[in-house]
Amino acid sequence: MASELDPPAAAVFRSLAEAMADAAPDGCTAAVLTCDVSAGAARYGLVFERPDGEIRNAPPLSGLMDRFREDLRTIVERDADGAAGIEVTVRASGDYTAVVSPRGGHQPWPGFGCQIFVIDHDHLPPQPGEEQEGPAAPAPAGDPEEAVRLLREVLALKQEIVEHAEELRPPVAPERLTALGAPADLAALYGVTDGHPLMFNGYEWMSLDELRARMDARLRWWPGWELGWDDTVLECDPPDTVRRVTGHPRWFPFAHDYGGNYLVADMAPAASGRPGQIVRMGRDYDDGPSYLADSVTGLLRMELNALRRGDYSTLDDEYVELGGPEWEEAAARNARERSIDARRATLASVGPQVQRLTVHHGGDLDLDMLRNAPGLCDLQLECRDPDLRPLLDLPLHRLHLTVDTVDLAPLARHPELRSVTLRTERPVSVAPLATLPRLHGLDLSEAVVADLGKLADIETLRFLMLTEEQWRELRSGTDRLPPLAAAGLAGEDGLERALRWASGFPTFRAPDELTFTGRLER
Repeated sequence: MASELDPPAAAVFRSLAEAMADAAPDGCTAAVLTCDVSAGAARYGLVFERPDGEIRNAPPLSGLMDRFREDLRTIVERDADGAAGIEVTVRASGDYTAVVSPRGGHQPWPGFGCQIFVIDHDHLPPQPGEEQEGPAAPAPAGDPEEAVRLLREVLALKQEIVEHAEELRPPVAPERLTALGAPADLAALYGVTDGHPLMFNGYEWMSLDELRARMDARLRWWPGWELGWDDTVLECDPPDTVRRVTGHPRWFPFAHDYGGNYLVADMAPAASGRPGQIVRMGRDYDDGPSYLADSVTGLLRMELNALRRGDYSTLDDEYVELGGPEWEEAAARNARERSIDARRATLASVGPQVQRLTVHHGGDLDLDMLRNAPGLCDLQLECRDPDLRPLLDLPLHRLHLTVDTVDLAPLARHPELRSVTLRTERPVSVAPLATLPRLHGLDLSEAVVADLGKLADIETLRFLMLTEEQWRELRSGTDRLPPLAAAGLAGEDGLERALRWASGFPTFRAPDELTFTGRLER
């Protein structure tokens, strides 16, 4: 028993069990605290079990966590390599059990209302931009000589505005930048100064050493399977200039905003783009990058024009913030998304710029009106029994349906659909989904499915979310599963049940659990 070998941990769990028992309401038969603790993150849940039902995440949870959070984190860091699930159960009899389960790569990880088990750690859902064509005759728009001239002008004006002149840093040979993949006009700027805090608007130009340390920032942003299995990358404006990806190995980061966002020189543009075009990407661009300029040269022209027309403000006499329509992006990005209450507005109000649409309280809807949005790629729909035929002509990548029932046959062989979530009241056949050539993810945990066995026929499926009962039905009805890279177990299942479910996958390895038991004097 770990409680004999590790008195500090045993003492923490005994104190925690006493606090849980004291917080339990009258008539409670058990209190169960679940925690997932890892570096920099933690999730907690508290359930009081009663004969008349459960009470979840009651107010005592926050008080318990304020008191015991750091102790639990210390136990996990010391005894479980920094990441573990913890489940503490206290029964009315006073008996309690605490289980610490290290979270390795071969065990399930808890999410919000689910457990995620990763089977193939090297696989990520493909993004549409990975298949996009580049320019037929790529030619950069930037000019190294002009870029250097513009840089000197912009720096001189900004230094005059803030009334101090910060010395230029020692230059770097441009060849060192081009060897890393930078466009020629950006590389030429480093021949003047190795970055500078007054450049660029809203971002700070990084030195060579700093950008080398941040090269991984250009790679795809990945939130994990719980959120990332059905993420959608929207088209930026102008269309088909930037690939529909959230990161790319040929994006070259050169400036950052200290908040997880970057300016990158895009050396792998889409068909209508130019090599070296400037793109915003990072934490605030999880739905896709934002086009800014055709080159670093063009970006410097934008800065110079704003300065010359006096369209700027200063912050603490240390920073110059530029204004003007060329810097505005919120309006165009927001126009791509729409959420409507169908009791107050019709689908006729959905315009051609909309790419992501959420419809609440749909009732009986005529989806023909969605043809007015030819770029619609993300649809979340709440209605009764929709006719899905109009969706076959739309470039949908993600579809969430909350319906009484639905016939999925009109979606057969949809060329783009990649992820589907179904919530139904009556049985639905999922057999048509096996015809979708790009279907990658599926959540049926809130659907009544008439033919779960058909899922085995979906050869492209890499993520599947089901309830424990649905997983049991699927496994009993077929001797094979789709070639999943990750699986989800929906529901607030305890650690023991999650491990039992995950044990049905060949890559599962039972964790080396630490168990602490005791009895409280009540």
